[in-house]
Amino acid sequence: MLLSAGVVVVSAGSGDDEGDGGPEFAAIPKISKNHLAAAFAPAIQMPRKCDGLVSRKTAAKVAPQAKAAKISGLSASDRLGCVWRSNDQARDVGGKKRVLQAFVTRSESVPGAMESFRQERDMAYTFFKNKTNVEDRRRPKPESLTGVGEEAIYYGAETWGAHSYVTVVFRVKNITVKVEYFGEDHSGGRLTLPPMESLRPRVFAAAVDAARNLGSTAGAEPKITKPAGGTPPLGKLPGPCGLVTKATLDKLGGPKPGTPVHKDRNLGFGKGLQSGTEIASCEWVQEAGLGGFTAASIRTPDEVPGIGADIAKRRHWSRFPVSQDNKNFSLLRGPGEEASIRSLDYENCPTRPRDRGCAELSFRISNVLATVWYAGRTKDGEYLSYDQMARRAYAVATDVARSMPR
Repeated sequence: MLLSAGVVVVSAGSGDDEGDGGPEFAAIPKISKNHLAAAFAPAIQMPRKCDGLVSRKTAAKVAPQAKAAKISGLSASDRLGCVWRSNDQARDVGGKKRVLQAFVTRSESVPGAMESFRQERDMAYTFFKNKTNVEDRRRPKPESLTGVGEEAIYYGAETWGAHSYVTVVFRVKNITVKVEYFGEDHSGGRLTLPPMESLRPRVFAAAVDAARNLGSTAGAEPKITKPAGGTPPLGKLPGPCGLVTKATLDKLGGPKPGTPVHKDRNLGFGKGLQSGTEIASCEWVQEAGLGGFTAASIRTPDEVPGIGADIAKRRHWSRFPVSQDNKNFSLLRGPGEEASIRSLDYENCPTRPRDRGCAELSFRISNVLATVWYAGRTKDGEYLSYDQMARRAYAVATDVARSMPR
């Protein structure tokens, strides 16, 4: 059998489909361990001192003659706040006042830090969209950055009677950093606002320095760029009980027609979902309790460009074990843009019969995360092995993915 690079076919074990008197199901194509390895990146520690985040050399260029000081109330095992103030008396004696601030948040995992970054990005876009501050002279739309950490954004404003400021928020593994830079110019008792463009190189320099000190291979100069492309967001989920073809259902033993899952059943999608989130789910059960499966999809609205796909990705990654070495977890080469499969014990299986647990296959297409849970027995009443359940879940998931509107 010819296989493309990086693909491994799961071989059937002693309880494979060939020996259960039923039809054969395709082997599941696993992918190499390094795919999505960022989700399993080892956690890094917080810097303990402000000089360990932004070096004295860089701080001296950004905020001349300023000394680093921790912001009270933020120095903890998972948070750090630092400030560098230059010419604090500028309002009274004239000159330029510059303030550099950095706020660091440490999460226990990479998906946790991704969620922290998403929240910062959401706030920036929401503030821009609402335009609630009438004193703003300029407030451009937030922009994506490359060259600082693994993901980053840049935004700022010029505010009448106050100051100009620019901000970079970036993530390195499980650490999220927000770097802010403020500027005021005073002359003859008058305040003028330095243009954002004059402050941007300095906040970039501080952000790059901080990213490098956290172990990132940051570039010499960040670049403003458009968000990475991908599958366009899906606007509406299809009817959940029509996603699996008759051919697949017949091969699975002809379960009863699917019935929608009650909205109150716990499918592991969590509570407090974003407004506009859509969930569609269906359950198929075979006669005499021989088998059954549940397929569910959750769609997050794309209110901010790219945010729906980000949330779906984080929702998927949250199901990953701490280590890729978990024997009951595998990353897959499809369906969708990313996929994984794992075994669940009976207490966590939402489908029936679940006496011996089930196989759970999840995949993402843009802003939709779909999951299939499969459990059951052979026609002779023997419980299916994990490999047999996994193959059947893969057949169902392939149909679900093909049924998603493009």
